[in-house]
Amino acid sequence: MPETEILNIIMRYLHIVGAAFAIGASAGMALAVLPTLRANPDAQATATALSKRLKRLFHMGAGIAILTGMYNYVAVGMPAARAIELKGYDPIIGIKILLALLVMGVGSWAFSREPTADAKGGRMHLLTLVLALVILLLGAVARRMWAV
Repeated sequence: MPETEILNIIMRYLHIVGAAFAIGASAGMALAVLPTLRANPDAQATATALSKRLKRLFHMGAGIAILTGMYNYVAVGMPAARAIELKGYDPIIGIKILLALLVMGVGSWAFSREPTADAKGGRMHLLTLVLALVILLLGAVARRMWAV
């Protein structure tokens, strides 16, 4: 197996792991930490400590996912799509990249807030999850285009 193929596999793996970390951090906040804080307002100190850890995980994962995603597109996907004249691939990936940047922005904003019992921060973390599911769908569509 050529070294470039090994690098491509590693970059794809890091892309998936980074995205899983970022989305897992938002999911943890939206589905575990904030509901617990709403049910038990005395848990503010614990929620704040968890938020700081999840914030680092989110930023690390989002950064890795965006950097490796750009590599995967520029070094692997775009040349291969152009070589076989694959129509529609670039717009799908373009939308996916824009949504990924939106996820990073919304997630960063949501993690910049102190965790509170109000619903606004939770809605922002849920928005990152919904956007991530759309990104996953677009990735599946783009991947399926190669089988045609």
